[in-house]
Amino acid sequence: MADVGEFVKGFIMAIVAVVISVSLLPVLNNAISNANITDPAQASMIGIVGLLVVVGIVMFVIRSFVI
Repeated sequence: MADVGEFVKGFIMAIVAVVISVSLLPVLNNAISNANITDPAQASMIGIVGLLVVVGIVMFVIRSFVI
């Protein structure tokens, strides 16, 4: 029975993480696009922050189902 409890806990954590990330990603992308960055190196580094956040969220969701 403990396995079912752990699965439900992981499932709820994954749902909460997806809801929070879906609500915060537009704010993050808007802040990144409105940033006044003139250096091309900095702009490219800041440009991938949204992608890294999405990858982190996907990895968290996968981890919550595996463990």
